[in-house]
Amino acid sequence: MHDDQRWSAHLADVARFCQERGHFPRSTYLADLSERPLGQWLAHQRRELTAHSLPRPRLEQLDNLLPGWAATIRGAKEAMRWPTDGLS
Repeated sequence: MHDDQRWSAHLADVARFCQERGHFPRSTYLADLSERPLGQWLAHQRRELTAHSLPRPRLEQLDNLLPGWAATIRGAKEAMRWPTDGLS
């Protein structure tokens, strides 16, 4: 449960950043010290999505609070989504 609370707190921090700054946080050296950890957290979520290891409830929360977050995966031609398991 503690991990879920910590994850939710990170998500809230990233959502607040996006609302205040108007863009997703960056994880590069160009980002300021307050932005970089948020960008690294978001990059980790993108890696988990690409590896199909991001739990569906977390994916839904990310999609709801951060529309377009997965479309910024490097090299993606379109937004990444969780596999539909053959369901339409």
